[in-house]
Amino acid sequence: MSRATRFAAGLLVWALAALMVAPVFAQINFPNFPSSAGLNLVGSTQVTGGVLRLTENRANQQGAAWFATKQVLTQGFSTTFRFRMHGASPEDGLGIGMGFHIQNVSPTLNVGERGGAGTLTVNLSTFYTLPSGNFPNVVSVWVNDNVVVETQPFALTININDQAEHTLRIDYAG
Repeated sequence: MSRATRFAAGLLVWALAALMVAPVFAQINFPNFPSSAGLNLVGSTQVTGGVLRLTENRANQQGAAWFATKQVLTQGFSTTFRFRMHGASPEDGLGIGMGFHIQNVSPTLNVGERGGAGTLTVNLSTFYTLPSGNFPNVVSVWVNDNVVVETQPFALTININDQAEHTLRIDYAG
């Protein structure tokens, strides 16, 4: 066997070995939520009526849902999901918000909208402002609890706090 043939055969063996030991990552796909299987629910979070509900529409609520299998994100990912915010009322003046977090801290971490140490967060916030009744919407990106990018409030024609279903797509390059 020639040197080139031996080299090619050896390279093929290494390539096959690499394929056999390459980690297989879960395809995260939740078209609905018949149960909480595969998720770690934290805080106020519950699955009810086929919906993942992070919090109820009342004061002092905080919740999170983490995929139960740790993922390696060095190659990046894309995700698209639908969400609905059920707005604050003029009586309580509460802010409404949510964060999409990437974290390597704990499968039971209960972080706020902007994350915390060890997290990268895309935050959606809307706040009820009296007396105008406007709901300014702000999108921000946080790393380790520090804001990196923040939009100015969207024009009043865009309202993510309107109880309607909205779609969010996030692309992460790794």
